[in-house]
Amino acid sequence: MITRESFPYELQNLVIGYLWEDLQSLALCSLVSSRWLGRARKLYFAHFLVSIEVIRVTDETLKKTTELKELLEAPHSRLGRHIQRLQIIGLDETFDRDPRFLPSMQEMWDELSSELRTLLPHFPNVGHLTVWGTTWKMFARDVQIQIGSLSKVVSLAWKEVHFDALDELILFASENFLELEKLEVERLGVTKDFRIGPSLPAQDPKRFAHLRNLKLYAEPSAAPLLTSNIVPIQMITTLHVEVRHLSIWSTLGSALKTIGSALTSLRLDIRMNVTINDLSYDIEDVDFPISLCKNVNLKSLQFEPLFEIDTWWFGQVLDTMSELHVLEEIRFGFLPVIICDYRSLERVLLRRKANYSKVVWECQEKDCYYLSETLAHFMPELFKHGLLSLIHVREPKNVIGQRTWRRHFDQ
Repeated sequence: MITRESFPYELQNLVIGYLWEDLQSLALCSLVSSRWLGRARKLYFAHFLVSIEVIRVTDETLKKTTELKELLEAPHSRLGRHIQRLQIIGLDETFDRDPRFLPSMQEMWDELSSELRTLLPHFPNVGHLTVWGTTWKMFARDVQIQIGSLSKVVSLAWKEVHFDALDELILFASENFLELEKLEVERLGVTKDFRIGPSLPAQDPKRFAHLRNLKLYAEPSAAPLLTSNIVPIQMITTLHVEVRHLSIWSTLGSALKTIGSALTSLRLDIRMNVTINDLSYDIEDVDFPISLCKNVNLKSLQFEPLFEIDTWWFGQVLDTMSELHVLEEIRFGFLPVIICDYRSLERVLLRRKANYSKVVWECQEKDCYYLSETLAHFMPELFKHGLLSLIHVREPKNVIGQRTWRRHFDQ
């Protein structure tokens, strides 16, 4: 007879892992034994995000925040040490760095710094950190050091963060988060200089030694992260790039060649307000700059085609693959508010069907039926060959701990 004690712990953990979306079941699993408690609790708290934010909100949200603080500061409380995801949102996003608000904003920045001094010590095990809508120098120096003391961070996202120089971002991330595996930079603001300065030694084997996942909003301010040897680009296995500027094409193409065989997963999000006719002159005399010919170990290619021009991007990228290179999957995201050119996309996919094993569409559960019917109607050949499949994508369900300030500003 197989009992819980004789059943291998590895398989027990695997069974609990299948319940990662079911919070109620995970809570029950945590009551079975101390061993089950550790695994179930980690999965349970992976759904929770603590957001420290500066906005004007209702009394109800403020009440929830107060209750969270009371839980964190209660005697013998261990809640904070189980929080794995932390988000810090500054004032830049709310007030768009409007100079009219500068006098009042300084007061709020000081209050945010004060709140961070209080809350951050409660979250020693944060692994995923997002800093959003922030002018970095507005944080007090001791608060910057305190953020850097979150030494277990393995995933770091800078979203709409403003630095005086790109060196600040690189030095802070590489010197404090030594185990960093994923770096995300989106809409980076650099006030003075986005070139790599002399303060950064060109060669440092310890810098970003564990970085394997890079997500960039490709723009001039972030381009050095792809072109310099500050980030070990040749070690990146997962790359997600959003392209909004034609000037970044060649930079991205060079980066893909440098990464070469290390790359296993690539997501390209190309969005530019141009048409094929606008580009025809530019591409007549030069090769398409984005090529996958060196990425021979690429297993997953993700793309989000929309209109005719986006299907054209996808066809150009796919045509650069070696005839012998077979992807495990080509994956697309689905947005119900966007009209996709499914027929053109099917023609491209059929032309290169020797280069992939399956086509996967991501969608939320509520959109699954609609997308299934749409694909069956507009992509009949792919359906007939059994090459299409759908998967549900869900975001973490619960958000707790939104810290808020109630302020009134005179215009």
